[in-house]
Amino acid sequence: MGTPFPRSKKRELTLRQLSNLGFHGCDCSLAVCLFDYGFAWRAFEGQWEMLIRRPGGNFELLTWDMSRTIEREFGWMPAEDWRRFCSAMGSSQEEILSREVPDTLQNLSRYYGYENCFGTSTGLLYYITDDL
Repeated sequence: MGTPFPRSKKRELTLRQLSNLGFHGCDCSLAVCLFDYGFAWRAFEGQWEMLIRRPGGNFELLTWDMSRTIEREFGWMPAEDWRRFCSAMGSSQEEILSREVPDTLQNLSRYYGYENCFGTSTGLLYYITDDL
């Protein structure tokens, strides 16, 4: 089942806590995922929980129901934009859509910008420290 994400008033987390919760990303180092790429995720109770770095260096927790698809949610992208995005990623659309949703979201947000993909911050930000 797993452990729920800590939602206390104290919004300070460590890499060790996040690692124990199962967060990972596009690199084998959680520190690189968060501090260099600004993105890490885990699967929990039918949702993707994603930590995304916001301006100022703090992180926001966003959730994405696993029943939602990239094709449906990003259906507004014209075919030419998909071709450009796939070319920039060096992969076919089929390859990109076969990856874990958070991996594709990370790449889409890099291409279009975090604000364009996820909107403005909810204000619930977390400070993460490297204790590994």
